[in-house]
Amino acid sequence: TTEKEVKRFQDVLHALHPLREWWAAVEEQIERDKGIITNTFGDQRPLRDPDHHSRLKDALSFLPQSTVAHRMNESYNELHDTMDEQGEIELLHQVHDELIWQSVLTRLRESLRLTKQVMERKFKIHGRTLYIPTECKVSLPGGSWASMEEVKEV
Repeated sequence: TTEKEVKRFQDVLHALHPLREWWAAVEEQIERDKGIITNTFGDQRPLRDPDHHSRLKDALSFLPQSTVAHRMNESYNELHDTMDEQGEIELLHQVHDELIWQSVLTRLRESLRLTKQVMERKFKIHGRTLYIPTECKVSLPGGSWASMEEVKEV
């Protein structure tokens, strides 16, 4: 690959995904809001690193990561309130972008269907409608996390 080919690839990538514009807008928000970054849901994070580039890097990481975390927490609360009415479904663990549930077998399909429906609910960011895709995995009684298999048809 020549330097010219790499440059052409970068130009196409930046045309399709105008990251520099986004970086500039985030940088402007940091300056305007005196070191506070706010995501699309109104969640805020103060940026205290004295280094300008480190603050920008933290802000650029915070925005997508906090969006996923916000949707996860919002979904978890709704799912817990809806599904755990009879004590047949229990949240065992939440880590990063995963929720691990325990369910009685008779409620499994219903639990998977509702989980996918709630977690994939559409929302808007900067005038664009999107959702965060969800995959469901199952391990039958006696199984382990390592033995989980993806369920394609929920």
